[in-house]
Amino acid sequence: MAFRENNAQVFLILLGIAFLLFFPILNNEFWTAEEYEYLRKALQPDRPQAVYPTTGDAHPTVDFFHLMEYKLFGDLPTGYYLLNILLHAVNAFLLYLLMHLCLRDFG
Repeated sequence: MAFRENNAQVFLILLGIAFLLFFPILNNEFWTAEEYEYLRKALQPDRPQAVYPTTGDAHPTVDFFHLMEYKLFGDLPTGYYLLNILLHAVNAFLLYLLMHLCLRDFG
């Protein structure tokens, strides 16, 4: 039971650290016109080749998440950045769990 409580505390600490580190980006706009154009093209499901005009590389998972983010946040970049911060915190927590599982026999 203590491990689960400890996990919740560790996650909250990692979430706080992620917000402290990445908080300054919340007021930023999209970086470039190309980034905004990529997002706009990714939202056109009838023309997937328009997203990848030169290489033809497809990234359906990325396109799916862009679509979901667009449905949630529209053209406001703050929502995209908040979700990115949350994903960084979740990844840090998953790394913590992996390290805990791998190293628990040594401690």
